[in-house]
Amino acid sequence: MEDSSSLGGMFKLNGSNYSICKSSMLDFLYCKDLYLPLHGDSVKPNDMSADEWNIQHRKTDGYIRRFLEHSIFHHFANEEKADVL
Repeated sequence: MEDSSSLGGMFKLNGSNYSICKSSMLDFLYCKDLYLPLHGDSVKPNDMSADEWNIQHRKTDGYIRRFLEHSIFHHFANEEKADVL
């Protein structure tokens, strides 16, 4: 299991630390420019194709999943839209 130093100082969501993890995750996503999918499909830039938008969602999903404990991962394993995560 990865420790917080290998995750850039971020800790994993485990079901009991949501309020702390949420704000930290938002900070990380904004710093990585992965925040747009969090606001849903209505904010898709006009100059971005549907395929590019789906890829952006998957990148955001993948980044979020890195910070999930194994005990709760199955709840999010099949989700493909970041705004639902």
